[in-house]
Amino acid sequence: MNGLVRDLLDLSTIEAGRFSIEIDRVDAGALVGEAAEHARSLAASKAQRLVTAAAPNQLFVACDRRRVLQVLVNLIDNAIKFSPADSAITLTVDHAGAEVCFAVADAGPGIAKEDAHNVFEPFWRPRNSTAPGTGLGLSIAKTIVDAHHGRIWVESAGAGSTFHFCLPAETRV
Repeated sequence: MNGLVRDLLDLSTIEAGRFSIEIDRVDAGALVGEAAEHARSLAASKAQRLVTAAAPNQLFVACDRRRVLQVLVNLIDNAIKFSPADSAITLTVDHAGAEVCFAVADAGPGIAKEDAHNVFEPFWRPRNSTAPGTGLGLSIAKTIVDAHHGRIWVESAGAGSTFHFCLPAETRV
């Protein structure tokens, strides 16, 4: 219920044009670790493992920490929701040119190629899905990533999906 209320409040803020972010210098690896820690008990309840992999060097991203954490937690929660028991969900972060790129990979049923462009639309849900949810999480995640001048997409080939998003790297020392 809390998630539904939060999603609806976020949606109304976005639609009213009052959505804003506060950019700061954030340790990307620590952000992934925090998101994984947030979801660890939910994954354990489904006998799933969260695996994190960060770039060998410390990476900083220019972002609103709270909002990017919201994106990561949403992607992880979806991966947990759609993946079978005793599977692994992998969270990665790495440097790619002038960007820091995050990815959440799952072992779920995957997303049909013809549906991949719909997943970020408000209220869209997979066909025949019985999993709970509002269909707002990925739309809100896209809005957050777009507000950071980043990009977000999904790759799915048969079984499993990987959600990626990239944000501008913070290069100040």
